[in-house]
Amino acid sequence: QAWVDGGLLEWPGFQPVAPWLAQASVFVLPSFYREGVPLSTQEAMAMARPVITTDAPGCRETVLDGVNGFLVPPRNAQALAQKMCVFIEQPELIASMGQASRRLAQERFDVHQVNERLIAIILFSYLNKAEKAKYKKEMVSLSYLLGYRNDRKSIATKILYNVLGLNLSSFLLSRLIKLRNIL
Repeated sequence: QAWVDGGLLEWPGFQPVAPWLAQASVFVLPSFYREGVPLSTQEAMAMARPVITTDAPGCRETVLDGVNGFLVPPRNAQALAQKMCVFIEQPELIASMGQASRRLAQERFDVHQVNERLIAIILFSYLNKAEKAKYKKEMVSLSYLLGYRNDRKSIATKILYNVLGLNLSSFLLSRLIKLRNIL
């Protein structure tokens, strides 16, 4: 509260984040502890903002250093300030790194793709050994499964159709696929 009273920090309370991000050129999150993947950086990326954050678990998953922003060591104010100065000295990087952030957000954090991957993992876990072997040619590991796409048919759709679909009507199968697409 002393920082707010002293004018060092503006604290408007809990507010929608989009108008605040729209006013920013660059998003900075100097976290120094382990986080999940921070929603704040994902939101900034979705709004095409470059990100400066720490090379800490969770935070580092949102930045390709030098592509859509910069990673700095945790608790290193000097390195943080240096990277902030890069955008002051080279303002043309704001637009290009911002667009890279937007692309990365769409590739890694799109809710439909994330849900598709989760459904694939869940369905894969229910396959028996013979069924898993059937898909072995299409995937080298579970990480391959996460990114698998072929002719717009995902591995989850193939599992639904080829394994679960054997005992399901085409109507019910189409409803499951639609549900998967909605999620």
